[in-house]
Amino acid sequence: VASVLTDEIPEDASSVVLYQPTEDFTSEEISKISDYLINGGNYGKNLVYMASYSQPSMPNLEQFLSEWGIGVLPFIGYDETNSYSQKTALLVETADSDYTASFDSNNSIIYPDIYRLARRTFDKNGNRYTTPILTTYDTALGYPIDAIGNDWDSSQATEKGPFDVMLMGSAYDSKASGEQTPASNVVYIGGSSYTLNEQVLSQSSIYNSTLILNIFNGFAGVDQDS
Repeated sequence: VASVLTDEIPEDASSVVLYQPTEDFTSEEISKISDYLINGGNYGKNLVYMASYSQPSMPNLEQFLSEWGIGVLPFIGYDETNSYSQKTALLVETADSDYTASFDSNNSIIYPDIYRLARRTFDKNGNRYTTPILTTYDTALGYPIDAIGNDWDSSQATEKGPFDVMLMGSAYDSKASGEQTPASNVVYIGGSSYTLNEQVLSQSSIYNSTLILNIFNGFAGVDQDS
């Protein structure tokens, strides 16, 4: 795993992590990330982007993510029905994916979190496609970032769920021989407080650690059931 804030991303780095950036990336930094993922046409690289629920507008980064099918919205989740302790600590649903196939709702939970919301900008676009991993319930509403701390209630909501809160955008290349390169993947994680919290990840009754492990096993080509 490498940091894109170093001068160069090592060629042998299989994954890069962007953790809650608070400033937009320059066009040069975006090009560096894009070149890393395209990998000279060989693809097979991975980026994990963890958003901050309060992050400002970051046009360069958001445009890059949208090209991978990830549309970051200026909202956090708000749900009067499917939340825990506060209406912005959302309970979420697992989507139908290899990464969540082992989830058993009778014995495990996805820990509630404050989520920066997203929506897919496409399902499939040429050699690019998206895989939803976690979504809100359809009872969720978009709580505007610029309204946090001000008087706001659900009657003012303009966006309704379901929303994506963990989403993967993937791309590959098709060779003239008919073969297909391994995919490069960009994973959007909208949870910022508890999704990767050490204490949460250590609890066997909470699915978060298994989910994250499944994603990284997928990067490595490891069978989810192995």
